[in-house]
Amino acid sequence: MQKILIIGASGLVGKVLINEFTDEYDVYGTYFSSLTSLPNEKQFQLEVQQIDKLKEITRTIKPDIVISA
Repeated sequence: MQKILIIGASGLVGKVLINEFTDEYDVYGTYFSSLTSLPNEKQFQLEVQQIDKLKEITRTIKPDIVISA
């Protein structure tokens, strides 16, 4: 199953994308202050300026698709 990383998954667009892709993809997401509907092991707290943390997340997950919402 392909992996998708949604940056900004707790926002309006991110929430819709989670609902759209959950059945067909292994979905991961980031949030700033509000948790997403994803399981805890599939969501990561991230601020926009934290480039090194984003790189670490992508190295760990190895997503096939990255969406910035």
